[in-house]
Amino acid sequence: MGVSTLDPEFEPSQRRPPSEWMSLDEYLDLCSTAHLQPLIGVNYNCHQHWWVPRNESIARAVRQVQHVVSRGFTGAMYYIGNEDG
Repeated sequence: MGVSTLDPEFEPSQRRPPSEWMSLDEYLDLCSTAHLQPLIGVNYNCHQHWWVPRNESIARAVRQVQHVVSRGFTGAMYYIGNEDG
């Protein structure tokens, strides 16, 4: 948390081990097993960092939603998170 792999100054050593976080696919697997409707946070603005153009940020959010739908969660709920304005 607190770092972005999109930041040009990101150091791979800053990456937290996978055992310390849940991936989107792990979350969707959990929702599937528990018969839950997922709540997915998408970011379209990435805090307006210069290294994330808005059009690319929006495209990433679209790809995330498309991935969730492709996993069979057509009724998932979404929220826009971590936005500043």
